[in-house]
Amino acid sequence: MKLLLKILFSIFALLVIFLVVIFFTPINLIVKAPLQSYGISYENAKGNIFSGDFRNVKLANLLISNINYRNSYSHVGLKTNITDGFYFTSTILTSFDLRKITVTNSKYSRDFKLSFIPVINIETELEELILEDFKCMRINGDTYIKSRIFKERLIGELSCTDDLYKIILFDRKYNQLGLITTDFDYIYLDIKDSALNENLSILNINGGINLKIPVKDLLE
Repeated sequence: MKLLLKILFSIFALLVIFLVVIFFTPINLIVKAPLQSYGISYENAKGNIFSGDFRNVKLANLLISNINYRNSYSHVGLKTNITDGFYFTSTILTSFDLRKITVTNSKYSRDFKLSFIPVINIETELEELILEDFKCMRINGDTYIKSRIFKERLIGELSCTDDLYKIILFDRKYNQLGLITTDFDYIYLDIKDSALNENLSILNINGGINLKIPVKDLLE
């Protein structure tokens, strides 16, 4: 009996030491290499496995800025609530082997600027995004796009294939008016002339919009 108690106590002590070490290990030492393998980089990280923040986060060429996170754990994996405090909030469920990631309850709203086109505001409500080995398997959600270059607010349906993400654009009568595609290196805009306001002579836009834009140019 004494031997059994000693064994149980030793196991308990080792478990406590392990948890203490993990708790005080800086998050940077744990996640830097896995995140880099998925094309995610950052300048600085503070916190531990339960909560903290990342500074100047980039996904490929897309600057996301700063992210605060709070983690919880279960037998199926890691649940992370993240926000930048300004533009988006999201919940991310990650398997322990990092092969499957499910993004849910996400909201994103931001103005995008180009020197030759007025500000475009994009609001996205993402119900679900499923990634396997960081390839998009399924996406479900809606996007709303506003700008003075459009006759009305456009409604977007989200779709994806592997590394390519698409927003199919419609008006309120569900007439298809264009397509936005991105691979996070470039954004491709293909918008019909019928979606545009008539008085766009100062922008020299005729016959719709067909552009290829580096992602990094949108948020500078």
